[in-house]
Amino acid sequence: MLCDCKGERKEMKRKKAFLSLFSRFGWLFFFLCIIAVSLFYGAARCGSVDFVCTNGDYQNYNALRRFLAGQRPYADFANYLGMGPLLLCVPLTALHNNFSGSLFATNFVACACFILFVFLIFYLVTGHKLLSAAAGLLAPKILSSRLLALLPIVGGYAETYLNLLAKPGNSFRIARLFLPVLYCLLLLFFLWHRQRKGGFVPLRAMLRSGRVCAAVGFFLGMGIVWSNDFGFACIGSAVLVLLILSIADTAQGVLPLRRSFSRFLFFLPALAGGGLVSILLVTRFGGGYFRFTQGVSQWQYWYYNLWSDSKIYSLPEFFSRISPHTAVNLLVYLAAMGFALFLLCRKKENDRLILLVFLLTSIFAVQFLYLVACGGDNFQEGSYCAIMLLLCALACKGLLLLAGQIKLLGLARAGAGFLACGVSLLCLVQGISLLRQN
Repeated sequence: MLCDCKGERKEMKRKKAFLSLFSRFGWLFFFLCIIAVSLFYGAARCGSVDFVCTNGDYQNYNALRRFLAGQRPYADFANYLGMGPLLLCVPLTALHNNFSGSLFATNFVACACFILFVFLIFYLVTGHKLLSAAAGLLAPKILSSRLLALLPIVGGYAETYLNLLAKPGNSFRIARLFLPVLYCLLLLFFLWHRQRKGGFVPLRAMLRSGRVCAAVGFFLGMGIVWSNDFGFACIGSAVLVLLILSIADTAQGVLPLRRSFSRFLFFLPALAGGGLVSILLVTRFGGGYFRFTQGVSQWQYWYYNLWSDSKIYSLPEFFSRISPHTAVNLLVYLAAMGFALFLLCRKKENDRLILLVFLLTSIFAVQFLYLVACGGDNFQEGSYCAIMLLLCALACKGLLLLAGQIKLLGLARAGAGFLACGVSLLCLVQGISLLRQN
């Protein structure tokens, strides 16, 4: 018996050492796997330079080449998509500053953003880092293999909308959508770091502090220049989350009404300050941002003039323009938000739930803005993909609970990890081969 106990202790020490090593270097390995997968899709796209002067690829490169030439965004050239897509692609484009190089950069960035988007939704639902990372790394390969098209009824829709979101396309939508993903990832890393240091405080408790709300407001304000849709959508989503938390804190007696809503006195001025600082830094104090944004809005109003009665819709007109597919997505979203509110009122919420509410609300807020301003169902792939991935993550959560009951959770995690590593290695080899050919 004594020997058995010693053997068990040694085995436990080995497991703890492995878990410590994985938690310390696991994120670096995940980052390298993202690079490997994205390398393949970037190299596969730049091998065929189908130049058309009016398509999205040239629209992306035009801003990149002007920025690399030293021109100021909004002051010297029309940065139509916003600073987000520009800043994400500039480092890679600078290494090979021509149209082919921009194709590699934009497709590399689009793939990386899509992987992180899938990872985030799966992690916020399941809470499993390894399985969520595996889902994100496998998603691009599943899309390119066309396996989704084999699914009955929903397969064609799923493949179409996921492909629209996972590639740069005409408006680089995955890079614009990456702003709320980036905010969530930064908050998660901050919370994980605090937990490792032993000073963990739940996100809801942190947001009761005026200083924390001021910091959140400042960073949200900095995101205004990311794009002219998601920059403002994230602000609206954050205000809604803070409003819900204030109401829940007051209803539960955690904070009095006045103190609960006083967080906005810190949040709103910091929000304005962050927006002003970001605009001044981006334009290098040259101005032109507000004039340019107003011009873009007017052009979009004309471009999306799909009906003879184009205008800013009233509420009844807004609902009359919603397509059946969008209505179904909206119902699923409202059901998810209702369930989240139920958990908040029951004090069963966690940080992941609050971030999931913020992410989904930001995505649906953008589609709402397009619908109100006559844009029709523009950016519907954002909400479609979010709902599809949410449902897949919920199904994965159910399978994980089942695997835990039958003692197969460890095997499932190991299998997913090895499969994701194999796909990443395959993409790395294929990507290097394509770059040599090109």
